[in-house]
Amino acid sequence: MAVLTITETDIAGNAGTMQLGSATLATHNNVGNLVLTLNRTGGSAGSVSVHVATSDGTVLAASALAGTDYTAVNQNVTFAAGQTSQTVTIPILNDGQIHARRSFAVTLTSPTGGAALGTTTQTAVTISSINGIPDQRYVTQVYADLLLREADASGLAFWVNSIDNLHQPRNAIAAAFSHTA
Repeated sequence: MAVLTITETDIAGNAGTMQLGSATLATHNNVGNLVLTLNRTGGSAGSVSVHVATSDGTVLAASALAGTDYTAVNQNVTFAAGQTSQTVTIPILNDGQIHARRSFAVTLTSPTGGAALGTTTQTAVTISSINGIPDQRYVTQVYADLLLREADASGLAFWVNSIDNLHQPRNAIAAAFSHTA
């Protein structure tokens, strides 16, 4: 389980500012649930809420997709008077396949009750695969980075064999991909 947290002091009489603690967060596809902590800083007067939503990544061959890589979240999170943190759970899905790193976004919008948004209103979450052997994950990532697509089964087998059985160094594999990109 990965947790994102920030803490600041409270100002009496102020509804506060709501934000995420980091612009980026990394996790593995075997984490189960990613738990994000939303913090209300600079004040906790009155009841406030903020909208939290996930969105699929936008980079070809590196986009995490709701329903495949994670379960989408689209909800309002309410803070009672005096409450300074809340959590949101995002299920991370593992389909058993070997994937390159994939990213999606978590965004805060629409604060209510006099609260404001802080400086970090979006977090890019990157999911790394633990499926397969390290050389399979490496080749899959090279496909995504250099060819901007998923690895096909025959290409994956060929390049992994080149590393494992023909003892080609990884940098030679990446160089070979660069010449075909």
